[in-house]
Amino acid sequence: IATASSDHTVRLWNADTYTCLHTLRHNNSVWALAFSKLNRSVVASCSCDGGNCKIWNISSGECLKTLLHEDSVRTVAWSPSNETQLATGSADEKVRIWNTD
Repeated sequence: IATASSDHTVRLWNADTYTCLHTLRHNNSVWALAFSKLNRSVVASCSCDGGNCKIWNISSGECLKTLLHEDSVRTVAWSPSNETQLATGSADEKVRIWNTD
């Protein structure tokens, strides 16, 4: 389980013990997050901190990659058929399709 928050964090939780496994930090409120259905080792989160979408390793909590828009990123979704493809939508009025390799 993951939660996105206005306290600038994404928290990854153990669903059995209800304990927080990792706290992942942005520089501003986190708008949305998405798990990849094809690659269970990553989660993506987006925020209003300068147009960032971050891809995180679920096991380690390490930020693997930061994708940039020109304004706040409001939504994120993984491709259902390609484990490295991600879509983001931003207040810069652009939707981008990313290859995260």
